[in-house]
Amino acid sequence: MNFPWVRHYQRYEYLVNMGYITNAVVADVGCSYFPLGAYAMATFAKTVFAIDPYAKPIKGVSACSNVECFGIFIVDNEKVIIVPESIFDFVGKVNVAVACEVFEHMPDPGKFIKHLSRMCEYAFITTPLVSETRKTRNPEHVAEYSAKDFDGIVGEGFDVESKVYQTGDMQILDRIECRDCDSFCLGHIDQMVWARSKHATK
Repeated sequence: MNFPWVRHYQRYEYLVNMGYITNAVVADVGCSYFPLGAYAMATFAKTVFAIDPYAKPIKGVSACSNVECFGIFIVDNEKVIIVPESIFDFVGKVNVAVACEVFEHMPDPGKFIKHLSRMCEYAFITTPLVSETRKTRNPEHVAEYSAKDFDGIVGEGFDVESKVYQTGDMQILDRIECRDCDSFCLGHIDQMVWARSKHATK
């Protein structure tokens, strides 16, 4: 499997372990039709907006309240608010915007970053790392980004406070040597930034 879900949800686990979303109002941007990450974050966040045109409530989660469900602990199902619309139609304000593997799907990532920066105080953004920004073999991705280009676009709306890398064997590292590999490579690397909106103090 080129895109193991266990790696995807490790990114949410990292957010939780770092304390980034504790008691925060969170937007899980581009959460897909099965927003398990939003439900996982709801264990620790105050409220989570699961934003995606295809998002739907996970059936059976309400019956799992206060018990272990899908390997996570759901405290209150009402904390998750399904928002079946484009992120560009969402006009609410949140403490934290989370965009796991969304950046590479955006036709205009600069527009995406500017919109995020106006709706949140902080953002956690992840995307595959490649040595040179380009269209890759992944047909679902508009492009995949080098570290320099990713940081540059994120920097249009945010000040990056920390950056880490997730390896194929699920290590989280502060530094990594970029290989000539795209998201279809087994063990591809993901870059993950925690950043403060440039509009947060205005």
